[in-house]
Amino acid sequence: MPSAPAAVAATGSLLARGRAGLAVELRDARDRLVASDPGLFRLRRGAGALLGVGSTAVLESWVMGLTGLHGQALVLPIMLGAVMAMVSATSVREVSRRSVLWVCLWLPFVSAVGFTSGTLVHPRPLLAISVFVLVSFVAVWVRRFGPRWFTRGFVMWQGYFFTLFIGPPLSMLPVLLISGLVSAAWVALLLVTVLYDRPAARLRRTVSALRARLRAAIAGCLELIESPGSQRAERRLRAELVRTSAVALMFDAQLGNEGALPARLSASRLRRWLMDLEIGLEDVAGGTLELTRRPVPGPTTPASLVPVPPTVDAGTLGELRTALRVLGWGDLDAARVLLERLPDDVPAIRRLASGGLRLIEASQAAHEDRLADGSWSPHGAEGDDDYEPVVSLINDNLPGRAVLAGEAVSSDTSHPWSPSRLGFQTRQAVQAAVAAALASGAGELLSHRRYYWAAIAAFVTFAGAATAAETARKAVARTVGTLLGLGVALLLAEVTRGDLPATLTLGLLGIFGAFYFQPLSYAVFTFFITVVLGQLYVLLHLFSGSVMVLRLEETAVGAAAGIIASFLVLPVPALATARVARVRLMSGMAGLLDACAERLWGLDPQNDPLAGMVEVTDATRQVDSTRSTSLRPLSIGTPSPAQQHYTTVLIGAGGASRAVAQWVISHPDAVLPAAAAACRALADECRRLAEVSSLLQQPRGALHGPGPDGQVQMLIDSDGHRAPRELSERLLRLGDALALLTPRGRLE
Repeated sequence: MPSAPAAVAATGSLLARGRAGLAVELRDARDRLVASDPGLFRLRRGAGALLGVGSTAVLESWVMGLTGLHGQALVLPIMLGAVMAMVSATSVREVSRRSVLWVCLWLPFVSAVGFTSGTLVHPRPLLAISVFVLVSFVAVWVRRFGPRWFTRGFVMWQGYFFTLFIGPPLSMLPVLLISGLVSAAWVALLLVTVLYDRPAARLRRTVSALRARLRAAIAGCLELIESPGSQRAERRLRAELVRTSAVALMFDAQLGNEGALPARLSASRLRRWLMDLEIGLEDVAGGTLELTRRPVPGPTTPASLVPVPPTVDAGTLGELRTALRVLGWGDLDAARVLLERLPDDVPAIRRLASGGLRLIEASQAAHEDRLADGSWSPHGAEGDDDYEPVVSLINDNLPGRAVLAGEAVSSDTSHPWSPSRLGFQTRQAVQAAVAAALASGAGELLSHRRYYWAAIAAFVTFAGAATAAETARKAVARTVGTLLGLGVALLLAEVTRGDLPATLTLGLLGIFGAFYFQPLSYAVFTFFITVVLGQLYVLLHLFSGSVMVLRLEETAVGAAAGIIASFLVLPVPALATARVARVRLMSGMAGLLDACAERLWGLDPQNDPLAGMVEVTDATRQVDSTRSTSLRPLSIGTPSPAQQHYTTVLIGAGGASRAVAQWVISHPDAVLPAAAAACRALADECRRLAEVSSLLQQPRGALHGPGPDGQVQMLIDSDGHRAPRELSERLLRLGDALALLTPRGRLE
């Protein structure tokens, strides 16, 4: 039996371990939340939808009560105002209060167009379908004028659709217009007060998400070291790098917002700090991948070109794991000591250690306020007066593939008057109109009253989808989400029937869930919307199993119409979009390397290398996003091994070019003609690759001269101005990546 003091000590030790374990779990849970929702934009979006619908319904019930309405005549305008508030609160995503008010000023007018047209035509089905097609075309076509017009077009379309849904008599039109005006005014007030998201607060939350992503990536490195050669661990680590880059781009996009930065900080200095963090993390991850890579040839890589992973003793691996674990916990001083003790004779470990030390330096600069006083980066203030974000957020999200699809369409060499030369938004407007016509006609055969469910399913498949394959994915996701939501709606309806508080509560929670998960999964969004719809029918005393089954049938019909229109009417090929993404990446790398060459020759570069690094980061993100644009992943779930390997090499090349630029920016006084010549040669190779219409599809015959990897080696060894080892290794790494992308047998 232990003595009393020993028992007390043991109990205290157990409690201490329990508190430490709880602290770890709480921190991990917080990391998962802020990392999965950078800036907490989704959380605020869901909360905005919930607050907008709930408060607007209360306000509308009071205002409509003053008109003397009662019964069903009172419920319909309240419901309409709440729906328009939901659409407005989740669509208006402006940075300044003035721009919020300007966008909201338009909403009563565009919603009035939808209300009026829907009220006038709903008694005449054929005319209602014709107008539905026209409204669908206009709502998509106006997106060409920017995100604000996306909001205006969608509000107009939603007003028309919901008016068809409730089928009001013409005598109610003035009441509906008042309801729309009250809803727009109230939402505008909410958006500039309780729902207003200050730019400085947004930026701080994004920094928190960036830190959480960095810790997750380091955890991925540890997992890969524990399970060397694990494809699952490698995929997870690469995915964490892509997610970290996405958060970094969101951070960069917010630096130009008025009021986002404290007075002592400059946007360009923060961009420099951000790039140092990214390159440091990529070196840590790259060193880990080199240490744990299995010597297996890829689909496009002969065995002779596959590097063999270095042999590292167990003691060094143990020290490496400890260093990464300490770095992940944020004990920067201890991590610095451990990283500096690692052996310097293994290139992979050297790369990992230098990346970790760069992470520590950047992190300590932020903690010690050296970013503000300039002591961390004396050259970081360049270009502050004309800072411009490389990427602009759209509805708090990074731009999708619509820009790439637009470039793919504009590169069409058909006759000038050919329909295939239409602009991207016009093509989508035509597709949406055709899909709405097909869906409405087919939906009419199923139900004369509910055909519009098919039309809405066809229309929404074109929101946020850039290619035919993306449209098909979204259509399938909507059908699957409706099917799953239908089963839950049937169960909940029996529970909440006759219980008004429960019905309203479930409806509001469903609205929150729908808009919280919408950016992650359209199927989940549709699931929650179907549950909300079930509660709405319960509230209107219209709920029945047959109505919900009809909803599923109409949705399937609309989804099929959307797929048919996207593939047969002016389609945007996914492969063309992927090709544009590759060309943008190669062109961006060429421009960045040109700027590096000018710096290394002692000249002032025409282009800002920092901005070029961000451009390459965004181009790399877009290349990664094209992994899933073909139809093969639609049915099988994962890209082909060749596509996976090829995209991985492209992403690695983009990271290597940014690493070269980061070294050059960090050494502004370095004049290295040999390294400059190597940068120029690599830039020329990137330009040649950008001109190849289909990379990695040509035969690998004999090269007419050395490849880019051999050229780099010769250039950096060509004279007495030999580049420093770190820069040489980065240049050679980029040369190796381009060598894997260079078509063998190309013309010189």
